[in-house]
Amino acid sequence: MSVLTYGNVTFPMSTLTNFRCKAVPDERKADLVMTEFDIGIQTVISAEMLDLIAPDLVALTTGAPRAGAEQPCNIMNWIHAQVMKPRQRLSFKFNDVEFIPNEQPGSPFGSVDAKNGPTPQGFTWVQLNNKTWIINYNIIAHYRVDYRMSATGAVVFTTKPGNIVLSNNWQERVELDDCQYTKRTRTGKYLIRSDNSQGALADMVRSQMAVVGTLPGCTREKAEYTVQPDGLGLAYTVVDQEQFRMPPEPAFRAKGEYEEEASKADGKRIASFWVKLWGSKGTQQVDLISTACAVVAGKLDIEGANFFDPNKSKRGTLLGAKMKMGAYENWVQVGMTVMYVARTGRKQGVSFLSPTIGSFPLSSGYSKAPAYKDRGDLSYLLQAAAYYDQDFEQAVLKSDNRLFATNLETPPGRNQMSRGLRPGEAGRNVENFG
Repeated sequence: MSVLTYGNVTFPMSTLTNFRCKAVPDERKADLVMTEFDIGIQTVISAEMLDLIAPDLVALTTGAPRAGAEQPCNIMNWIHAQVMKPRQRLSFKFNDVEFIPNEQPGSPFGSVDAKNGPTPQGFTWVQLNNKTWIINYNIIAHYRVDYRMSATGAVVFTTKPGNIVLSNNWQERVELDDCQYTKRTRTGKYLIRSDNSQGALADMVRSQMAVVGTLPGCTREKAEYTVQPDGLGLAYTVVDQEQFRMPPEPAFRAKGEYEEEASKADGKRIASFWVKLWGSKGTQQVDLISTACAVVAGKLDIEGANFFDPNKSKRGTLLGAKMKMGAYENWVQVGMTVMYVARTGRKQGVSFLSPTIGSFPLSSGYSKAPAYKDRGDLSYLLQAAAYYDQDFEQAVLKSDNRLFATNLETPPGRNQMSRGLRPGEAGRNVENFG
């Protein structure tokens, strides 16, 4: 005898019309991530069996018990409404043997499956008389299955515990430009299970699954993260670009130019050097200025301008310095100009350039990459829309109370629905339907 229970409705004495188990692989078709259960039953519902089918239906209306429950429209409407709700606890037994995995160990509350289900597919009924109907019902659920033998030799069918993440696959691309600089791009996506016992959202494991370290001698050109509409997957793209010299700490990007000129008549050599540094929102501009000054002064000092130490013989004279900084973007630029003494060796009377063979200060060799954060300085957590029940009253986007009479724009906030669980949370929380 087959018995299907979904939520608070039980279909006893059911005839199984289909029970299909389908392997669901990851995107590369290499690993099994879950099993799809497609179940169809046919059963008879009679008003005389309401205590067994739906005890909650015994007194739909006030007055004597069953006064309203025995009405055909009340019975069918109530049962239909209950069994068409998603994410209810599902059970299918044959001769008292359970065929649907129980909840994951450590997650006794959630009734959700591994893929935001179970999901009812269809409910069809045919009336035989005033109190009896034939029901055809179909439902699909997804689980990570674990088969184990009990001490009595029976097969125990449970939801397999384990990692929050079901799969994580990516592809990599390398581009070489005309100067042989390398750009590495990794594009991938990982999937989580909605019945994870920790109640974790997909973006909560970004650091462990999608954040890739920068390559030696490279900076991070960009990192993009996109959460799927179902909340169970996060796509990511990480791009690293090889650099000629690494930006000096704490800068994230650097640009500069060294220039030297010489005259024939008086033998003067003039050297100019400017550096522009960019920082993150959390980088102090005063630190960028200090670093830029150190780089410029150090470079010119390598070329012979020891103007910062009066105890050293000056072979050059500081002619000028200039600094500017961004007001609404975090960058600074520092430049200095130095006059060197004439060199003894000349080319047709010109005391020409001194070879620039020294390394640039604070950027020599494979300097370490900037301090990239997994979520940037804003530390934003990506969220898909919460499970939405049309019966919820006042289910609107949630925001905080920072409302101003002079600001009629959308107020800031969590930008999440005010009712309903977010995908991933239902593994350890009871979902309340309206």
